[in-house]
Amino acid sequence: MSIIIASGVFIGYKLDEIFESESRIFTVIVSLLFILLSIYYVIKQASKYSESDRKI
Repeated sequence: MSIIIASGVFIGYKLDEIFESESRIFTVIVSLLFILLSIYYVIKQASKYSESDRKI
């Protein structure tokens, strides 16, 4: 989860450098998107494990 979020921060930071954004808007937006992506990933993994527990 932390690797996904750190990747989002890095990508957003690099986009801010490329487009010379003073407000760091790309860092904020991409970071939030990757946080949502990591939450989705955790929920998906948790539901997979709970489904396998029901079969036992």
